[in-house]
Order: sequence, then C-alpha cells, then structure tokens
Amino acid sequence: MTELFKPNELISIVSEMALSRTARHLFNYFLQHAQVLIKFENFKGNTFEINYRDLNELACINHKNNKLISKVLDTFMKPVTLVDDPKHIIKVVPIYEVNVDIDKGVYRYKLADTIIELLRQTDYFTKLKLVEMNPLESKHSLVIYEFLKRYENAEKIPKITIDELRQITDTQSKYSNFTDFERFVLKVAEKEINDKTNYQMTYDTFKARTGRRPKVSEIQFFFSKK
Repeated sequence: MTELFKPNELISIVSEMALSRTARHLFNYFLQHAQVLIKFENFKGNTFEINYRDLNELACINHKNNKLISKVLDTFMKPVTLVDDPKHIIKVVPIYEVNVDIDKGVYRYKLADTIIELLRQTDYFTKLKLVEMNPLESKHSLVIYEFLKRYENAEKIPKITIDELRQITDTQSKYSNFTDFERFVLKVAEKEINDKTNYQMTYDTFKARTGRRPKVSEIQFFFSKK
C-alpha cells in the first residue's frame, strides 16, 4: 500500500496552501514518490518524474481534464510559512516547477531543498496510507483526517479551538454560524471518515461565554481504528 511518512511541518502548511481535494491528493502523491527515491534509493537531485496516468489513477484524478490539473498546479506555486517565530521565519514554495508532458505521459516536478530535507529526515511525521484516503470526497474530510492521524498514537488528541480548526480547514471566511460550520465541515468529515475509512471519529464541543450567550469555542476529537 502506498505510504507517505509526512513531516508534521507539511501537514501544518497545507491549510495555508488552501488545497482542493484533487490538489491535496496530487500533493501527497508527489511527496510520497519523492520520499521513496530520497530515503530508499539515495536520490540526490531536486527534480522528480512520475507516470502521469498511473499517478492520476492512484489519486483518483480525471487525467483527461487538463484544465483542472493546470488550475490545481497553480495552488502549489506560492510561498508558505514553515516556521513562524519572531526570531526565525522560514517561507518556501514547496513545489516550484511542474512540467506536465502529455506526450511522454509524465509529471516532472521540482521540490524546494527544504522540503527534500524534511522528507529525508522525517523526525516528526504522520504515517498516511494514501490509497485509504482516496474515497474521501470532501477536502475538509481530508484535512481533518490528516490532523487526527497525527495524534493516532497519542494518549489523547489535544483540544482545538474553533479558530484553529477554521484555519486548517480554510474556512475563516465561510460558515460564520457554527451550525453551518458543523453541518458542512464537521458532520461531513465525521460521516465520510466513519463510512469510508478504517477509523471511527466523534467529537465533543465546548462553549465559552463571549457575549450575551455562550458560543462553541473548542472541539475535542476522538479517533480510533475500527
């Protein structure tokens, strides 16, 4: 089964990239392919090549929709923050060049040196079986699934604030009412993860008084293998 030992730094930055479902799958498969070469085949360059049709089939991407793929690739070409500290800031464009050669049937892409080093070291990583994630149709389901997998072996998943959850799901300007946020993000993720993966997800909400009445301020997730 195709596995990616995804550095936790890269899980954190993906929300900043605002990736669609298709883009997230493609991004993960690019990283997985590169990681195998870097870690196990002693690959030294920064340019990687993978079969176009095979990858699209693995990632459940419509390989005939070239406009969609072109739009997806645009989301990779912007800087994101790997480290955001008052005394230390690192910004990087993770995948800074992609050549889609339809005639040769390949994706050829370049990774930033910082990303290559993260894939090589993987000191703190989340193990993802990419094929298991393919059935998830909502990008929010994918985001929450990766977040929960990060804590799979922890005693308890730390509570996450609604603001933090909105940030990682790229919904800061959407679903301002929590009822809508729960309906279109949390409940969709819960159903998809429970129905389409080998894991069970539930959650509790916690309220805090911020005005006339209490509002949901934090989420406690529960995540376990079936």
